[in-house]
Order: sequence, then C-alpha cells, then structure tokens
Amino acid sequence: MTVTDVFYPRMVRRPPFSVEVPGYKKVEGETIPRRNPLAVNGLFTTPEEGVHTIYDILRRSAEKYGNAKAIGTRPLVNTHVETKKIKKIVDGKEQEVDKKWTYFELGPYEYMSYVEYEKLAL
Repeated sequence: MTVTDVFYPRMVRRPPFSVEVPGYKKVEGETIPRRNPLAVNGLFTTPEEGVHTIYDILRRSAEKYGNAKAIGTRPLVNTHVETKKIKKIVDGKEQEVDKKWTYFELGPYEYMSYVEYEKLAL
C-alpha cells in the first residue's frame, strides 16, 4: 500500500447482525432485546462444547492451534531520557520549564506457541 492508496472497508459477514429475542412483549418507549442470531435462544455459557474452565481452554487451544504464535513480548533494549523546554502557565504567567521525556527502545518480538504456553501454564 502506498500513501495515495485508499482503503475501502467491506462487510465480512452478511446481515442480519442481530435479531429480536422471542418471548418479550413490546413496552412503550423501549425496544425488544436483540441478540446475535447464533445466540437467539439463549446466551452461550461455554466457548465450545467440553470447554468449561481455564484448564480446558489451554488444553483445547494447544490441541487446535499447536505451534502457531500464541503470545509475544518485546525485550527492553534501552531507556532514553531527554529533557526539553516547554511553555507552561504558572500563576497567570507563561514560563519555560524543563520536562523529562522517557522513551523505551524495544527489541524484536519473541513469540511463544500455544503448545509452549500450555507447558508453561500447566
């Protein structure tokens, strides 16, 4: 993509994006509750069949995604501190005062796979 390229958003999913929940009566001044079409008859209580705890989520993620990147960190390489003069109004008078700015130089991302994360956590 160049600076002059224009990005036009597009829909990924098709309507309806929400539907009225059955069993509710119309109340003046209010709308009938709406839900995602996949959860119209009740909210989901688990992300997937057989997944009920964090332990289950970690096991299922490692099984499903394997060596894909799960989480990433960036190591701190260096901290840079600069002092700059800024204009500040003190007691109605404009003054120049010193202000310290801290910048963090970070290294490249280091990732952990789902399998590695499962071993670390469990």
